[in-house]
Amino acid sequence: MSQAKKILGATILLMGVTFLSKIIGFLREVFIAAEFGTSHQADIFVAVSTIPNLLLTITGGALSAALIPLIIRLRNQKETERLKKLVSSTFTLTSLVMIGLASLLFLFVEEFAGVYVMGFGEEAKNLTVEMIQIIIPALIAIGLISLFSSILNAYQHFLIPSLGPIFL
Repeated sequence: MSQAKKILGATILLMGVTFLSKIIGFLREVFIAAEFGTSHQADIFVAVSTIPNLLLTITGGALSAALIPLIIRLRNQKETERLKKLVSSTFTLTSLVMIGLASLLFLFVEEFAGVYVMGFGEEAKNLTVEMIQIIIPALIAIGLISLFSSILNAYQHFLIPSLGPIFL
Protein backbone atom coordinates (compact mmCIF):
# COMPACT_ATOMS: atom_id res chain seq x y z
CA MET A 1 0.00 0.00 0.00
CA SER A 2 1.36 3.42 -0.88
CA GLN A 3 2.21 5.99 1.77
CA ALA A 4 -0.56 8.30 0.52
CA LYS A 5 -3.19 5.56 0.91
CA LYS A 6 -1.93 4.78 4.43
CA ILE A 7 -2.20 8.44 5.39
CA LEU A 8 -5.66 8.73 3.85
CA GLY A 9 -6.80 5.57 5.66
CA ALA A 10 -5.41 6.79 8.98
CA THR A 11 -7.05 10.19 8.47
CA ILE A 12 -10.45 8.65 7.74
CA LEU A 13 -10.09 6.35 10.74
CA LEU A 14 -9.21 9.22 13.06
CA MET A 15 -12.06 11.35 11.71
CA GLY A 16 -14.55 8.51 12.23
CA VAL A 17 -13.37 7.76 15.76
CA THR A 18 -13.33 11.47 16.64
CA PHE A 19 -16.88 11.83 15.33
CA LEU A 20 -17.98 8.80 17.38
CA SER A 21 -16.25 10.23 20.43
CA LYS A 22 -18.07 13.55 20.03
CA ILE A 23 -21.43 11.78 19.68
CA ILE A 24 -20.77 9.79 22.85
CA GLY A 25 -19.66 12.98 24.63
CA PHE A 26 -22.86 14.69 23.54
CA LEU A 27 -24.92 11.79 24.87
CA ARG A 28 -23.00 12.01 28.15
CA GLU A 29 -23.91 15.69 28.41
CA VAL A 30 -27.56 14.91 27.64
CA PHE A 31 -27.56 12.27 30.38
CA ILE A 32 -25.96 14.65 32.89
CA ALA A 33 -28.46 17.37 32.03
CA ALA A 34 -31.37 14.94 32.35
CA GLU A 35 -30.07 13.55 35.65
CA PHE A 36 -28.90 16.76 37.36
CA GLY A 37 -30.48 19.60 35.39
CA THR A 38 -28.93 22.92 36.20
CA SER A 39 -27.52 22.48 39.66
CA HIS A 40 -24.37 23.07 41.64
CA GLN A 41 -23.67 19.33 41.42
CA ALA A 42 -23.75 19.42 37.62
CA ASP A 43 -21.60 22.57 37.55
CA ILE A 44 -19.05 20.97 39.86
CA PHE A 45 -19.00 17.76 37.82
CA VAL A 46 -18.32 19.73 34.65
CA ALA A 47 -15.64 21.79 36.38
CA VAL A 48 -13.88 18.76 37.85
CA SER A 49 -14.07 16.80 34.58
CA THR A 50 -11.96 19.50 32.92
CA ILE A 51 -8.97 18.46 35.06
CA PRO A 52 -8.29 15.13 33.33
CA ASN A 53 -9.16 16.62 29.94
CA LEU A 54 -6.64 19.41 30.42
CA LEU A 55 -4.00 17.00 31.67
CA LEU A 56 -4.58 14.66 28.74
CA THR A 57 -4.25 17.53 26.27
CA ILE A 58 -1.03 18.79 27.86
CA THR A 59 0.70 15.44 28.38
CA GLY A 60 -0.53 13.98 25.11
CA GLY A 61 0.67 16.96 23.10
CA ALA A 62 4.00 17.23 24.87
CA LEU A 63 4.80 13.53 24.73
CA SER A 64 3.75 13.23 21.09
CA ALA A 65 5.78 16.23 20.01
CA ALA A 66 8.87 15.04 21.86
CA LEU A 67 8.72 11.28 21.49
CA ILE A 68 7.33 10.45 18.06
CA PRO A 69 10.21 11.97 16.05
CA LEU A 70 12.80 10.38 18.37
CA ILE A 71 11.19 6.95 18.21
CA ILE A 72 10.90 7.09 14.43
CA ARG A 73 14.52 8.20 14.05
CA LEU A 74 15.87 5.52 16.40
CA ARG A 75 13.71 2.87 14.78
CA ASN A 76 14.82 3.85 11.26
CA GLN A 77 18.46 3.86 12.37
CA LYS A 78 17.91 0.40 13.90
CA GLU A 79 19.14 1.60 17.29
CA THR A 80 17.10 -0.89 19.27
CA GLU A 81 18.98 -0.53 22.55
CA ARG A 82 18.73 3.27 22.56
CA LEU A 83 15.05 2.99 21.66
CA LYS A 84 14.42 0.62 24.58
CA LYS A 85 16.28 2.96 26.94
CA LEU A 86 14.31 5.95 25.66
CA VAL A 87 10.96 4.23 26.17
CA SER A 88 11.99 2.82 29.55
CA SER A 89 13.28 6.11 30.92
CA THR A 90 10.30 8.01 29.54
CA PHE A 91 7.94 5.50 31.16
CA THR A 92 9.73 5.91 34.49
CA LEU A 93 9.83 9.70 34.28
CA THR A 94 6.19 9.96 33.19
CA SER A 95 5.12 7.63 36.01
CA LEU A 96 7.05 9.60 38.62
CA VAL A 97 5.81 12.97 37.40
CA MET A 98 2.18 11.82 37.30
CA ILE A 99 2.44 10.18 40.74
CA GLY A 100 4.04 13.39 42.03
CA LEU A 101 1.29 15.58 40.55
CA ALA A 102 -1.41 13.26 41.87
CA SER A 103 0.21 13.26 45.32
CA LEU A 104 0.42 17.05 45.38
CA LEU A 105 -3.19 17.33 44.33
CA PHE A 106 -4.17 14.81 47.02
CA LEU A 107 -2.24 16.72 49.71
CA PHE A 108 -3.59 20.12 48.70
CA VAL A 109 -7.00 19.07 47.41
CA GLU A 110 -8.93 21.35 49.76
CA GLU A 111 -6.90 24.41 48.83
CA PHE A 112 -7.17 23.57 45.14
CA ALA A 113 -10.92 23.01 45.41
CA GLY A 114 -11.34 26.30 47.23
CA VAL A 115 -9.77 28.16 44.33
CA TYR A 116 -11.23 25.93 41.63
CA VAL A 117 -14.87 26.55 42.59
CA MET A 118 -14.48 29.98 44.10
CA GLY A 119 -17.80 31.59 44.86
CA PHE A 120 -19.58 28.37 45.77
CA GLY A 121 -20.51 27.51 49.34
CA GLU A 122 -18.89 25.04 51.74
CA GLU A 123 -21.12 22.16 50.61
CA ALA A 124 -20.04 22.71 46.99
CA LYS A 125 -16.39 22.84 48.05
CA ASN A 126 -16.76 19.53 49.90
CA LEU A 127 -18.38 17.91 46.86
CA THR A 128 -15.55 19.25 44.68
CA VAL A 129 -12.96 17.76 47.04
CA GLU A 130 -14.76 14.41 46.92
CA MET A 131 -14.94 14.41 43.11
CA ILE A 132 -11.29 15.39 42.72
CA GLN A 133 -10.26 12.59 45.08
CA ILE A 134 -12.17 10.16 42.89
CA ILE A 135 -10.31 11.23 39.72
CA ILE A 136 -6.80 11.37 41.23
CA PRO A 137 -5.88 7.76 40.27
CA ALA A 138 -7.07 8.47 36.72
CA LEU A 139 -4.54 11.29 36.46
CA ILE A 140 -1.68 8.80 36.75
CA ALA A 141 -3.25 6.60 34.09
CA ILE A 142 -3.75 9.58 31.76
CA GLY A 143 -0.03 10.32 31.67
CA LEU A 144 0.79 6.69 30.89
CA ILE A 145 -1.95 6.48 28.26
CA SER A 146 -0.46 9.56 26.59
CA LEU A 147 2.94 7.88 26.56
CA PHE A 148 1.64 4.61 25.09
CA SER A 149 -0.42 6.52 22.51
CA SER A 150 2.69 8.37 21.37
CA ILE A 151 4.62 5.13 21.02
CA LEU A 152 1.81 3.46 19.07
CA ASN A 153 1.46 6.50 16.80
CA ALA A 154 5.20 6.42 16.09
CA TYR A 155 4.73 2.84 14.88
CA GLN A 156 1.74 3.95 12.76
CA HIS A 157 -0.83 2.16 14.94
CA PHE A 158 -3.60 4.72 15.14
CA LEU A 159 -6.76 2.79 16.02
CA ILE A 160 -6.11 1.96 19.68
CA PRO A 161 -4.87 5.45 20.66
CA SER A 162 -7.78 7.09 18.84
CA LEU A 163 -10.28 5.08 20.91
CA GLY A 164 -9.15 6.70 24.18
CA PRO A 165 -11.46 9.74 24.06
CA ILE A 166 -14.46 7.45 23.63
CA PHE A 167 -13.78 5.90 27.04
CA LEU A 168 -12.91 9.20 28.67
